[in-house]
Amino acid sequence: QSWKLMCICASIFPPSDEFANYLACYLYQQTKEAGNVGEAATFALKALDRTMEATQRRVQPMPDEIKRIEVRGPISIKVQFLDNSHRTLLVTSQTRASQVQKAMADTYRMKHPESFGLFECEQPRPGWDKDIYEKRDKMEREQKINDLQNMPMDRELEMSERIMDVVSSWKRSKKKKDRKVAFVYKCKLFSKAQETSYSRQEWKVAFVTAAWHVLHGLYPLSEEHAFQLAAIQLQANHGLKDDNFYITGVMNAEVENYIPYTYLRKYRPEEAESKVLKLHTAHKHLDKPDAYRKYLELLRKEASPQYFGNCFFRAVRVSRLKKTKSQEQDDLVLGISENGVIFVDPYNNKIMEKYKMEEILTYGFRSNAFLFVAGTLMTQKKYQFATMLGKQINDLLRAHIDLRVQQAEIQGYQINTQV
Repeated sequence: QSWKLMCICASIFPPSDEFANYLACYLYQQTKEAGNVGEAATFALKALDRTMEATQRRVQPMPDEIKRIEVRGPISIKVQFLDNSHRTLLVTSQTRASQVQKAMADTYRMKHPESFGLFECEQPRPGWDKDIYEKRDKMEREQKINDLQNMPMDRELEMSERIMDVVSSWKRSKKKKDRKVAFVYKCKLFSKAQETSYSRQEWKVAFVTAAWHVLHGLYPLSEEHAFQLAAIQLQANHGLKDDNFYITGVMNAEVENYIPYTYLRKYRPEEAESKVLKLHTAHKHLDKPDAYRKYLELLRKEASPQYFGNCFFRAVRVSRLKKTKSQEQDDLVLGISENGVIFVDPYNNKIMEKYKMEEILTYGFRSNAFLFVAGTLMTQKKYQFATMLGKQINDLLRAHIDLRVQQAEIQGYQINTQV
């Protein structure tokens, strides 16, 4: 029992730097013992090294984690994709988000892992936002700001966070314990330049992420484009098959996983499937990677060019002016993509304002806010947004700007070498 306790303490509680040296020496000596003592000491010594690097735990561990440490075994976690598939990974009490991110990138041979992220997410039903914003429309500004914490969670993990801290917080945090939260791996930065060298899995994750945005109505579409995309998605999901595969029933009564919720009300499931199958004929020659590319290309060029590629953040515009019914104090959705920044009205999904990347002069964040200045040096405008994800917005915008600078440098080098 004493060695079980030692393994638990070494895995969870980092000692002081001075005591750690004595403890490490003691554990090293015990590793030379035969049998269970030597095995436990070896486990504890390795755990101590990782714990000192990972620093202090933020959340008390759950009983399941303690039990796995007692038997000196790894802990399994599920990392989901937005199509409800998942990957099971083995972690320890000290595993950080950066290590999970690297494991996913290595497993799927990602060439641009920086454009994909590990999130803790809730996956609400499509259309949830309409009900919520109807209630928020009657709130005062301060109430709206305070209510942001009740929005469905969609937070990218900090690279230094312990994975098991996050898991424990789902049960122990008052803000999370009644929510259905999971680890989700998805595309956070769509870059046309990077797509030329995507791996097969990068294409798939980008496609799945975009399809999720379509189904949840974040990319406004015409009915024609919605069904065209559904037909391509059907081919992307199943790939090349015999002619008798794509017949009535192939969608397995899962039409809601293909058609945006805004159009589902107009058709019975069998009618929607029939319409999709008619359009699918034009795409039956595509293999899965080609279908992924076709789907994203249609969104980028025709179906929803101003919205495609945006990562969306729920926010409230903050003004120093006295509260009025003006548009500047309403809810909005902040969208960030390689094209720039857009402000979307969550009540009608229309773009209120937009700025190209070169029009963004400066930006920054606080724990509960995001700020930036946009326009020109002569006609600049300052914005401040109340949000729970200020740092995440800041980091994403910086990543887009850094990528643009990197691409410009590459193009400049190519021009110079040609000259």
